[in-house]
Amino acid sequence: ALTLTPSSSDTNLVPVASIVLGGSGSDRTVTVAPAPGRSGSTEIRVLVSDGTLGTTETFTVTVLPPGTVAGTMFSDGADCSIKESPAIEKSTDATVDVGARGSFPWVERCAVFAFPMPDLGPIRNPFSDATFTFNYVGKNATLRDYDLYGLGRRAGSTVLPSDYYAESATPHPTDATRLQTDILTDHTPVGLVSTSAGGGVSLMAYLNDQYARGAGAGEYGFLRINSTSPKSGVNYATLTMSEGGGGGPPDTRPRISYQA
Repeated sequence: ALTLTPSSSDTNLVPVASIVLGGSGSDRTVTVAPAPGRSGSTEIRVLVSDGTLGTTETFTVTVLPPGTVAGTMFSDGADCSIKESPAIEKSTDATVDVGARGSFPWVERCAVFAFPMPDLGPIRNPFSDATFTFNYVGKNATLRDYDLYGLGRRAGSTVLPSDYYAESATPHPTDATRLQTDILTDHTPVGLVSTSAGGGVSLMAYLNDQYARGAGAGEYGFLRINSTSPKSGVNYATLTMSEGGGGGPPDTRPRISYQA
């Protein structure tokens, strides 16, 4: 017979007695009840043993303060790359390349993600935390540095050729807001990439600005990843788009996780 033993890394937040195991056989459930008035994160571990061998499954539980809403905005199917002509391309592809490809003098590309804004009511600055996460598949040659921008909201999710920008470290002189410099560099490990602490703060401020006390609810915000220096040859990064992302684990869908 199998024995299941739960544990919590923070028993003040989630006491072991508040971890209830249910089900039978291969179909099991875990119900977690936090201590009253507590908030934070804890790792829940469930050890499965037959008395000789054992294995452990671990997951994180986050308990938000009262009145806080957690949500995720997943990138819309309109996400795509834009080449320098400018022209929209690969709007239905699983991945896109950002950087320079093709024959001399090479063609530069950036990537744009479209996110539907939630309806949080007519509230000023409802977002209290935000993180953008995307999946970095790989690279060709030595990467230049790439910045993250937020673009002005629009009623529809359509990405425009005029959203193109690249090959410059100077902030884009439009309605675009640079949220994080060097979100992707030659030293970035392959896999999931998220905004830094500072980038998250900038993203939160951008979302609050685009939400505009509810005027932006149901409309779309746009995030762009583009190079910051002139191309000198073929070098590009491959990113997963909404059509190629999966719920995982790991979850490779481009997304904005937020608290409000």
